[in-house]
Amino acid sequence: MGNRLVMRSLGRLPRQFTTPKRFANIVFCAPDVGATEFREKISYAKAVSENVTLYCCMNDAALNTSYLLNGEDRAGAPNVPIIIEGVETIECALHDTSLLGHSYYGNSSAIMRDLFSIPKEQTLADERKWLRKNKIPFHGEMWIFQDFPVNLTWTWHFEEQAVPDTTGRVQLTSE
Repeated sequence: MGNRLVMRSLGRLPRQFTTPKRFANIVFCAPDVGATEFREKISYAKAVSENVTLYCCMNDAALNTSYLLNGEDRAGAPNVPIIIEGVETIECALHDTSLLGHSYYGNSSAIMRDLFSIPKEQTLADERKWLRKNKIPFHGEMWIFQDFPVNLTWTWHFEEQAVPDTTGRVQLTSE
């Protein structure tokens, strides 16, 4: 439900939010939004963000139930992948660890690492070595996990820098 709110809210932003784009990244995780509405309103996100990502999972039981109730594919669990120019679609079915398949983006360390790399490292899908481009005939290309991401360690870059002291412990120092 949060994805729907975000999409509709982005459409209400004043036009000055588009130049320059005010967001580096907008990520939609398992959106329970009809595929038609998603396709219609994704332009709002693309207009105000440098990068737009859609995480979906064809095994998402909660969204597949929503499909049955609403009579329309859900953007987060499409029968036919939602591939839109300017949106990086990432299929997560291979790394689903939850009972209903709807919490994959919070339960899978692989997906959490991938999700974290978007705002932290500002990486696009083709720069993340654990993702592989997958061609979908007549639809385009989407991304899938080719393997679990390597263990990644990030450091935050502040004015302080981590410097090991004589005991081997890290101390923060300002320069």
